[in-house]
Amino acid sequence: MGTEVSTRTGEKSQKVPVSQMVRTDPRDPSGRLHTYWQGQSSNPEKKSDLVSVRNKLRSRRNPKDAGDSSSHHELLTEIDSNLHPGLFDIVKNCTYVGVANEVFALIQHNTLLYLVNVVTVSKELMYQQALCRFGNFNAIQLSEPAPLLESLTMALKDDEPMSDVNEKEKLEIAEITWDIEKECFRTAAAAIGNFYALHPPILPHPSGKGIQL
Repeated sequence: MGTEVSTRTGEKSQKVPVSQMVRTDPRDPSGRLHTYWQGQSSNPEKKSDLVSVRNKLRSRRNPKDAGDSSSHHELLTEIDSNLHPGLFDIVKNCTYVGVANEVFALIQHNTLLYLVNVVTVSKELMYQQALCRFGNFNAIQLSEPAPLLESLTMALKDDEPMSDVNEKEKLEIAEITWDIEKECFRTAAAAIGNFYALHPPILPHPSGKGIQL
């Protein structure tokens, strides 16, 4: 089965196999904001300013000198050495298609469609971000001081209703090795990654009950 591609009105070319068709142009995919902004910037000065801002943001988000600890740099080296070139290219140049269910999402790379475990990928992303940005996390400045006493009191009052939460998950979050520096970095970053990762349901359902399969 293929699709007929028309070059002129009333003229048809040979059928193109579906397997060789790209759903979206990988060089200019729809849905990417940076493509939209590049198209809007016709002034060369504005483009150079935009590039400068992007470079500053990238250096702020992924600082190279995140810390002086040798164990911290060893963990970063492990990430680089375990990098899979094929998977890296897919993730870097993929186009988001949509959500499949509570855990999986669809992405496209070239002519192939992939099913991605969003929970697993987001955990790894946050783990790597925690290590790459160690010592350079952005500070959050509140307009007014937070009422710590009131917040702690509310947390204590709400502790019992949260007792139905999976105890195993709570223990996994708290499992951090404090005695060995390298393992402390690794387990702390893993705990941060698990906390900030996307967990089911990854999108709300109109009824408020999450995605219903």
